[in-house]
Amino acid sequence: MKVGFDSVDKRFEDAQKDRGKIREEIQGVRGEIQGVREEMRSGFLNVNARFDILEKDIKEFVTHDEFEDLMGRVQYIERKLGIESGKSI
Repeated sequence: MKVGFDSVDKRFEDAQKDRGKIREEIQGVRGEIQGVREEMRSGFLNVNARFDILEKDIKEFVTHDEFEDLMGRVQYIERKLGIESGKSI
């Protein structure tokens, strides 16, 4: 009977060691995920900042009135050439 209990104790100890290793691996994976998450967040913030700059530059380059005028001209040309723009006039 003692041999049986010793065998169970050994398996229990092995399971505890394995559990500790698994816990360490999970913590490592969590750290990696957090690092990737921060890199992605930083990347998106950079992209958004660049879009903000582009939007500002475009607004300074072409006024709303100029844009509307150009759209009217394009629509006129499309009608004359029989081009369907896909957008209702």
